[in-house]
Amino acid sequence: MAKRIEYFSKIQLLLLAILIFFSIFIGTIFARGYGSGDGNGQNYSDYVPMEKIRIFESYDINRDGYLIFEELITMKITNSLFNQMDLDDNGRLSRNEFAKMLDVI
Repeated sequence: MAKRIEYFSKIQLLLLAILIFFSIFIGTIFARGYGSGDGNGQNYSDYVPMEKIRIFESYDINRDGYLIFEELITMKITNSLFNQMDLDDNGRLSRNEFAKMLDVI
């Protein structure tokens, strides 16, 4: 009986080691970086500081995660500046685009 318990303990220990190995392996392969959260490449280069996110959210009136020109009228930016900062030409600014715009103005 004692050998049977020892045998099961070794199997359990081996299974635990395999589980830990694969957890680390999968976590390393599929790790996500810190980014703006807009789903377009969650990399460190897309990182937006929290103070800029708070400013972004204060102008995002409809809370859709993007800013359109009408939401930024109170900032008194020109339409041409808005169009320059709209890097993907979709008519709205993401958090990353807005953060870059704040660096310009």
